[in-house]
Amino acid sequence: MKYQRRRDINSVMRIEIAVQAFLGTGKYGEITRLAKSYNVCRLFIYQLLWEMRDLYEIEPRSINSKYEQKQIDREIIMLRMEGKCSLEAISEILKDRGVKTNSIGYISQRIKALAEVVPSQELSENKIEFYIADEIFAKGKPILVTADAKSLTILKIELCASRDGETWKKHWQAITLSEDRDKLIVVSDLGTGLIKGCKELGITHHPDLFHLLQPIAIFLSRFEQKAYSAISEEEKRLLVFDNGKTEQVLKEKLYLYEKAKVSCDLAIALYDNFSYLWQQLKLAFDLFDLDGNFTDPQENYSQVLAILSLLTSMAFEPLTLAVTSFRKAILSFWPYFYRAKSIYSNFSTLYPLELLTLISLAWQYSRKFRNSKSYSQQLYFKELTQHYLNWAESIYPTNFSLITHSIFEAYDSNIRSSSFVENINSSLRALLDNSRSQLSQHALNLFAFFHNHRPFLRGHRKGLAPIEILQGQPLCCSWVDSLLALAY
Repeated sequence: MKYQRRRDINSVMRIEIAVQAFLGTGKYGEITRLAKSYNVCRLFIYQLLWEMRDLYEIEPRSINSKYEQKQIDREIIMLRMEGKCSLEAISEILKDRGVKTNSIGYISQRIKALAEVVPSQELSENKIEFYIADEIFAKGKPILVTADAKSLTILKIELCASRDGETWKKHWQAITLSEDRDKLIVVSDLGTGLIKGCKELGITHHPDLFHLLQPIAIFLSRFEQKAYSAISEEEKRLLVFDNGKTEQVLKEKLYLYEKAKVSCDLAIALYDNFSYLWQQLKLAFDLFDLDGNFTDPQENYSQVLAILSLLTSMAFEPLTLAVTSFRKAILSFWPYFYRAKSIYSNFSTLYPLELLTLISLAWQYSRKFRNSKSYSQQLYFKELTQHYLNWAESIYPTNFSLITHSIFEAYDSNIRSSSFVENINSSLRALLDNSRSQLSQHALNLFAFFHNHRPFLRGHRKGLAPIEILQGQPLCCSWVDSLLALAY
């Protein structure tokens, strides 16, 4: 490129250009704007700026205070982790607050730097009896998650290339001791790799109740829709029959109506029969009957088999296939009842039977209250829970709170579902959705650190962080202070 000397740019104009360049330091595109405005090259403007700085020993304002950098990092990481904000949203928020370093690239760089100081979350505790495990996909790759079932502490989170048995085996080897593996129980869905990994490592696999029942549960809404469609078709055929005029037409329409009525009656019967059997099947997984008596595991198992036989007799092929798979999987679930029976037997030697029965019923209804998604059902189960607790306290007021807490805690320690891990998955998914398809092991370690050190905001764990529940020691500071302490 050929440069020309601009005779028209005198000393005053040079000073103006240098001052404007200095005032625009750090502002993206300002030098280019000045170059176009004065019709000069960018190098000319930089030379004027450098001369001005050398003359007056002026340096542009930068973040030279560690305290200031720490505060900016605090805002960035809080917006990212607590606010689940995208990088673009964080940039706009920082810009609105007057923070000069607000570019998306800078924010991404600081998040990455903070993530890299977080140690890999591989926690191993001898007292852990139940693991909950799951897989979540991002960018076509599986993320393997293993957490403590009681505290929901993430023990290990890992970005992998596959989710086969060998991968899960290596995943668990990092957080388990060989002598403790025969005592461990992994609660998860029926993933092939998960089950195979448990088998290869000698860990007991316990199927998650939700994933166990879900293939059968979907038929409730399916049969209900079929019944309503059949009722609608019957009404339609009746209306057409009523509008018939000739005898021939009436005969034809009557035949179609009677055919629709038969189909409707069959569809309603199918729904009614399935609905009843489905309710009985769910009740078979309760530990206590309506009178508070502990249900015998063997009798329960026989009852479930009888229900499955009746479901098969309904002669609906998709349902029959689901029942066949269910029948094979429940064998791995039934040790849950025997563990519960042992807990119940221990308490029956310590407390009066009436007290234990009432508290056990209260616990069962409180769990249904926590698991229910219907507000009206939540109110109903909450009322029943309080009713049985008040009844129990009226007959045995001495140390009632301590007794109730010990019984509730013992029953809760017998894990039958991995649904808690969905809380982790939903929180992680919110971050992945705003990650601009950028994912690394360091980012997962940062998420695990955030999750483990952040107190629960609601529920019976409210106010306690997962790591506090696991280790039994209170945290000295918040998760963000702990993270910044590692970085600074």
